[in-house]
Amino acid sequence: MKPRQWRSGPRRRAWFACAAVALGCLAAAPSAQAAFGISGIAAPSNPTSGANSDFNIDIEFGGNTAPESVKDLIVHLPPGLVGDPLATPLCTVAQLNADDCPDNTQVGTVSSNVSVIAGPVGQDVHGDLYNLVPQPGEPARFGIVLRPLDDILPKTIIQSAARLRPTDFGLDSVVNNIPNSAGGAPIHINSQSLTLFGEAPTGKAFLRNPTSCGTSTTGFDATSHGGESASAQSTFTLSGCENLPFSPSLTAIVGSPGQNGPAGKPGLTTVIEQDDGEAGLQRAQVILPELVSADAAVLATQCSTPQFQASSCPPETIVGEARAESPLQTVPLEGKVAIVEPLTPGGLPNLGVDLKGPLAIQLRGNFLLSPGPGNVFEGLPDIPIARFTLTFTPNKLVQTARDLCEPPTPTFQTDFLGHNGKTQVGPVEAQIAGCAPTAEVKLSKSRSKHPRMKAKVEGGGSTLRKVKVKLPRQLKVGKKKAFKRGAKAIGDEGSLGKSALKRGARSLKVNVEDGAQTLKVKARKKALRRVKKIKKGKSLGFPITVEDTGGFKTKLAPRAEAR
Repeated sequence: MKPRQWRSGPRRRAWFACAAVALGCLAAAPSAQAAFGISGIAAPSNPTSGANSDFNIDIEFGGNTAPESVKDLIVHLPPGLVGDPLATPLCTVAQLNADDCPDNTQVGTVSSNVSVIAGPVGQDVHGDLYNLVPQPGEPARFGIVLRPLDDILPKTIIQSAARLRPTDFGLDSVVNNIPNSAGGAPIHINSQSLTLFGEAPTGKAFLRNPTSCGTSTTGFDATSHGGESASAQSTFTLSGCENLPFSPSLTAIVGSPGQNGPAGKPGLTTVIEQDDGEAGLQRAQVILPELVSADAAVLATQCSTPQFQASSCPPETIVGEARAESPLQTVPLEGKVAIVEPLTPGGLPNLGVDLKGPLAIQLRGNFLLSPGPGNVFEGLPDIPIARFTLTFTPNKLVQTARDLCEPPTPTFQTDFLGHNGKTQVGPVEAQIAGCAPTAEVKLSKSRSKHPRMKAKVEGGGSTLRKVKVKLPRQLKVGKKKAFKRGAKAIGDEGSLGKSALKRGARSLKVNVEDGAQTLKVKARKKALRRVKKIKKGKSLGFPITVEDTGGFKTKLAPRAEAR
């Protein structure tokens, strides 16, 4: 972090150093005391796994000369200790610089002690930590205001960004070039205390403990102005993770038009979802259905590890896309999915997921041959993810040796492990996309003012998601109340709710949230209006557009004989 310039007064640099440490030094632990050293304690107020608890840090810095004062700090917060930047409104940079951040943007408090060498004893300065508008590509940014009690020293105002570690997905805070002098006078930073709120002033949860049990460690690396280095750790123990819920769900959609028969290469989408407040997903294993596998020739074309780490995998190694949605971010993480060389020579290739966004993450899944062809992601970050989607491009990686549109329904096998040690294992039936749907329509009482219509759409093996029935020019949809009373949509499990059926001037639309193999639409009573004469026996067209669960649309042209 580049230090912000002081507004006035040479001694203000001392208080800048104090503030920088307040933000950067989120935790430390005792180390062997030399002239330059660090000691401290860092722990949540509530040591319960997954709790929204205040996190308290008290740090002391050894030494008493300017060369023994800290210059560079790197703090490694424990994986799973995460804050929600959406828990409060955001303070703008202009508001921060004017010390005018709204009270409901505060997410912590800070207190520091600093001495001018050969001057008076150290003085305590107190301040607040605010949730600041982040810069592009940042998951969050915070601002500190330190307010001296006397009139000698002005306020200190600085900023700091959060940064995700690629190794274990914990947060790092880095502060460089902390000054050890102010206007030519040597200074020394003595101590610092910081409290991050578990609950924001808005009443929403801000900081969450890891969802695992056991010991959590905060690492600390520091360098003095004299060139000495010091490292330390601070640990705390969490319990109660077994009380956290863990119930991830998988939705699998397989199939593409023209690729669903034997020797086809259909697309595949898998979606893992979790509810808010659950333990994080540590391990996710998904085994493909019988007679569905990965193309060995595609697996042989691999992106190198350096290319993957640099986000520069060749196009021929890209097999799909990924998307992760987190309650901590308004913008989802998105990126490419590639076949990557194995980390262990001679092993099976990896599935590399390169997610871009405020919480940029690279994940590597291992291909499996036993208990069947599939993939497993291990060591997943303890970060709340509401929905994780993998979409494999048709005619690429996945291949089938059976007709997906024919029974039985393909079944995926899942094996999920939570950071709290709980597991969830079981089969999941796939939804099929890309088959050939069919439709038929019947029209009765065609010469009355309000004819009746029945439309039936069969997915042909596909799972239907949306259906639109367009009426011929002789018919229109009835008025709103009449349509609501007389129109009805029926799926596999029975009648759908009224909200699933929408009316247009000359069309009926059905949205089946959970999908259906067969969908029926009935219009009775006054749901339809005849606006032109219809001769008995006349053949009328009812264009129907069908969209399946894979997003594939099919236009059908059934006709009905007027009765």
